[in-house]
Amino acid sequence: MRNKGIYFLLLLLVVMLCACRTLSTSSTNKKQSSVEPTKLHFADPATMDPAAKLALATIDAPKLGLLKTFPLVRINPQTKINLENKTDYFKFNQRNIVIVEETKNQEGLSTLGMVCESVDDFGRIDLSANRIIFKPTKPDKKEVDVIKKSLFHGSKFSKQIKNKELKKYLRKKTIEYQRAKGLTPDGIAGKNTIKSLVQELSMIEVQKLTTQVIYPIRPRLSVHIVPSKAFNANQNKFNKGFKSIDKVKKHALSMKEFKSLAKPGEKFVVFIFFLDRVNPTYALKWNLTSTRKGSSKPMSSIFYAEPETWPVIVQTFNIDEKAKFSKLYINLFKTQKLLSICIASYEIK
Repeated sequence: MRNKGIYFLLLLLVVMLCACRTLSTSSTNKKQSSVEPTKLHFADPATMDPAAKLALATIDAPKLGLLKTFPLVRINPQTKINLENKTDYFKFNQRNIVIVEETKNQEGLSTLGMVCESVDDFGRIDLSANRIIFKPTKPDKKEVDVIKKSLFHGSKFSKQIKNKELKKYLRKKTIEYQRAKGLTPDGIAGKNTIKSLVQELSMIEVQKLTTQVIYPIRPRLSVHIVPSKAFNANQNKFNKGFKSIDKVKKHALSMKEFKSLAKPGEKFVVFIFFLDRVNPTYALKWNLTSTRKGSSKPMSSIFYAEPETWPVIVQTFNIDEKAKFSKLYINLFKTQKLLSICIASYEIK
């Protein structure tokens, strides 16, 4: 039920934002018939035209499992779709969008190529390359009925929103639209507001859609050391992948605390959270040393990340009697034949 509520709210937001954007650009863009090829630049979704905004929502839809049921998008049997990036998470939020391709031909067919960066509540980063070819169109009667029903569900669900910022933002955009249309500006998407929205609905017909994962050359890490005693006392709360990150941070030692406890024979547990997804073709290993990018032993055994995942490594280690350190680093290496290349180094502070 929660996922359905988020879906309907997402739809209401998309329609509202597209409608508000239409109001602010309709008078200046009437004579614009084509989009010239553009240079690489950061994009602000708030300033995109309605069709481009829908294209952006269409790229996000597969991550939410909504592509087949997203009523503002028409997917035909001949539509070519290649979805490598199918992250099934509802808490990823757009952070950066870089436009790498933007064209429109004489037949009204638009192409939009983007690199998108999203982040979730855990700090995981979803980086993907996306390309969509689409054409703005008007919904038929059946499609209008489906959209209208979905908007009413979204309006109903909006009353249950606990996020104050999101609630304030949705109310603001609703009031902007209502004032422009001569409706009562109460910030509530009621029957009259939705009826007005439906009358000017537009959608896009997708010809081709591709979305691919980008694996950074140097993945970002979040590393923490926890006393073995604290770990053993409640292992079930520490072994839940990224769901354990708050618990880990709560018990993590600072470098000063670690040095005071690091006596010969003492045991600790290191947690390595990969904030970026890791290329599954890389043979990886890591070590714990006193030097940044230091390749000294001991080294972990080689491991491979699962495709499209953010790995979490949990491993116990002992303090050696000869161990001396003023600083401590986790170094991550990519191995190629006999050569090891450090691709990430994280200092314990």
